[in-house]
Amino acid sequence: MKGLTPDEITTVNAYNKHAVAWNSTHDDKDFYTKEYRIFKALLTQGSVLEIGCGTGRDALKLIELGYNYLGTDVAKDLLKSAQKRAPDASFQHIDIYSMDYSEKFDGFWCAAVVLHIPKNRLLEALLAMNKQIRLGGIGFISTKQGTSNTLEPLPYDSSSQRLQVHYSKEEFDVALSEAGFNIIEYTFRPLSERAKWMCYFVQKRT
Repeated sequence: MKGLTPDEITTVNAYNKHAVAWNSTHDDKDFYTKEYRIFKALLTQGSVLEIGCGTGRDALKLIELGYNYLGTDVAKDLLKSAQKRAPDASFQHIDIYSMDYSEKFDGFWCAAVVLHIPKNRLLEALLAMNKQIRLGGIGFISTKQGTSNTLEPLPYDSSSQRLQVHYSKEEFDVALSEAGFNIIEYTFRPLSERAKWMCYFVQKRT
C-alpha cells in the first residue's frame, strides 16, 4: 500500500473485519440500474477498471454488460468475497494511489470510494484514476453530498470506524476539472439526509 494515512488504514481495517456483514447489507443489484444504462450508452464496449470493487456486486453487472473487466480493492477480505461471487473475474489487491497500468483502459467504474479518501488527497486520487484510462475514456464516480469529514462508526459495530468525506457539487465539479475530466452526465439521488448520492459520468480530457 502506498502511504495510506491513519484514517485510511482504520477504514480498510473496518471493511476487512466486517466484509461478510457488509456483503449482506449492501447487495442491492438494482441500485445503479439507471447509471449502468447511462454508462453503457457512453461506453458501448471495451475494457473497464473497477476502482473499489468491494464484494463484487457491480463486477457481475459490468461483466454482464460485456466489458473486459478488472476489479481492484484495498481491502483483502472484500476481495475474497468478490472472487467468490465472480469466480471467473480478475481482481487485484491494490490501493488507488499505487495503480499504474501500462495498458490503458477504455473506462473505469468507481462507486462510493472517494467517500473514504481524505479531502486533501482527493485530487491525487482523481489524477490516479485519470492516468489509468485512454484519452477520451469514460468514467463513473459516485460520492455523497454533504459536509461530513470525519471518522464515523459502522452502523453495526461502534468500535469499527470508517472515514466519511462528503462534498458540495460545486467543489467536486472543480476537483474533476482540475484532474483533467469533463463532466458529461450527472444524476442526483437524495435517498436520505445522510445518503444524498452524486453520480458523475466523466470523460478524460487531458
